Amino acid sequence: MPDGLRTSAVLWVAVSLAEIGCEQSKPAPAVRQPVATSAVEPGRHVEPAGRFSYTIPDGWTTRKIAGLTDYHILFGPPGETYVPNANFQHENYSGTLDDYVALNIQGLKDGGLDFQITQQPEPFTTDTQLEGRRLIIDLNDDGQRVRQTFFFIRHPPRMYVITASALSEGGEAFDGLFDALAKSLRPEKS
Repeated sequence: MPDGLRTSAVLWVAVSLAEIGCEQSKPAPAVRQPVATSAVEPGRHVEPAGRFSYTIPDGWTTRKIAGLTDYHILFGPPGETYVPNANFQHENYSGTLDDYVALNIQGLKDGGLDFQITQQPEPFTTDTQLEGRRLIIDLNDDGQRVRQTFFFIRHPPRMYVITASALSEGGEAFDGLFDALAKSLRPEKS
């Protein structure tokens, strides 16, 4: 698929997961175990098809939802009306990281979503020295305000996107956890 054509699909998954967080105050039983490989560290989850891994935050679980995303979704402890969550996507993109982020922001705007950017893209580096950008938005999801933090990480020819969601009210309390999750992303050999 040509560069940038899947970008709107990546954002659709992000919005869908905001809805999942609202609808699933008690997620189905989840599995908190890394996919077995010889190089996996305790607490690390590997997505062999995506050729990446990440560290699972304490108290969080992974679950695969058929038809929504190719990879496991992370779920935090459920609240009364929302389950914080994070999902992972990737696509090939040959342009710059900043151009990719701009395309994603435009995709959000073109999607007719009710959202505000609360933090412009900010640079960060993963634990394995990959370049990234963090963008935070406040999204109206059927009357409930959801804080979504997008982490865009460049590993040519791929762009990884992590979308981490929590309720807007008190959502900043997840910033450190979401940052650590994004920084733990590591490409793996197939």
